Amino acid sequence: SSCFGLIPSTSGRRASRSGAFPGAVGWAAHTPGGRGGKILRVTTLAADGPGSFAEALAAPGPRIVVIKRGEHGALLFDEEGVFMAPAFPLEEVQDPTGAGDTFAGGFMGSLAREGFVGSETLRRAMIFGSTLASFCVEQFSVDRMRTLEMGEIYARYSLFRSLTRF
Repeated sequence: SSCFGLIPSTSGRRASRSGAFPGAVGWAAHTPGGRGGKILRVTTLAADGPGSFAEALAAPGPRIVVIKRGEHGALLFDEEGVFMAPAFPLEEVQDPTGAGDTFAGGFMGSLAREGFVGSETLRRAMIFGSTLASFCVEQFSVDRMRTLEMGEIYARYSLFRSLTRF
């Protein structure tokens, strides 16, 4: 399991029209990124101290916390409460290496595409991240990700969404 927390500077607001960074192009070129916000990484299981969950919770400001739980899915804590996204059910897992990073990339990519951080978009991002992670574990290394097409992602996302009924 691992955890990452976000303290957004734009919670509940649309993305600014300024570039994500100088020279940014493409559909995410105008996302706010972390400007003015802060990412808190929980790096230890210690009860308190630097890198602990307690330290992240004690930091001032609005909070979004995501805990990745491997084969058990992920948890989201935000101002609306708690949301649990299970791992997508698969008959066989070939290689779980990289699934957590793939989840985080899908989660953040989904938020960047939305250009808005809110309770609904966070929940959609959780399912999108879990959907991408489910493809990652189907083959070894990055092999499955190399052949993956958007149609497959959206089809599995739709199935996953119907299974979780959110």
